Amino acid sequence: MKIKQGFTLIEISLFIFVMLVIMAVVLPFSFSNTKEAYLITKWERIFEEIKYSFSVYSLNNRDNLDVKLLPDYLNIDKTRQNDPILSKYSYSFLNGKPVLTNSRYYVDKFYFLEDSSIVGLKIADSCKIGQTCGIMIFDVNGELGPNKFGKDVFGVNVYIDRVEAFGTNLSRKLLASDCNKASSGVFCSFYYLLGGNLN
Repeated sequence: MKIKQGFTLIEISLFIFVMLVIMAVVLPFSFSNTKEAYLITKWERIFEEIKYSFSVYSLNNRDNLDVKLLPDYLNIDKTRQNDPILSKYSYSFLNGKPVLTNSRYYVDKFYFLEDSSIVGLKIADSCKIGQTCGIMIFDVNGELGPNKFGKDVFGVNVYIDRVEAFGTNLSRKLLASDCNKASSGVFCSFYYLLGGNLN
C-alpha cells in the first residue's frame, strides 16, 4: 500500500479558496472597525483640545466674554484659509439626508485646522448665560468622505461659559437610538465620548 506524502493540487487549491473566502468576509469588517476606532479616537482628542482652547479663551477674556473671539484660540491653518475646498465642503446626517440651511446644525463658515481636519463655526450675534451662543462642527478626517454626522463629523454647542458635545445631558438610551444609520447621528458626538459604538 502506498503512503500519501503530501497534499494534492486539488486539496491545496481548495484550502486557498476557503482562506480567500474567509479573508473576503472578515477583512472588510476589520478595516471598517479600525477606521471607525481611529475616527472616534481623533474626535476624542479634538474634543479635549476644544475644551482646553475654550478654557484659555475664558481666562484671557474674563472681563469681556465674546464667543466671536473663540476662533482665535483654535489651531486654524492660516495658509489654507482661502482653500477652494472649504467653499465646496458639505456634510450630511448619518441617514444620508442633507443638512439644510434652516437646520440648527447647518454651518457655512469653515476652516482647516493644522491637523487637516475641518471646523465649521456658527456664532450668534449676541449671547447670554444659559443659552446656546453657537455651534462648532468638526470633520475629523478633513475633506475625505463620508462627511456624515456619527462617522467623521461631530459637533459641540458653544455657551458663554463652556462647550458641550451635541447630546450632552441626554439619556444613554436616546443617544444610542440616534447613533444608528437610520437616524441623524448628531448625538454620536457625546455618545462616543461615553464609549458608545455605532449601532
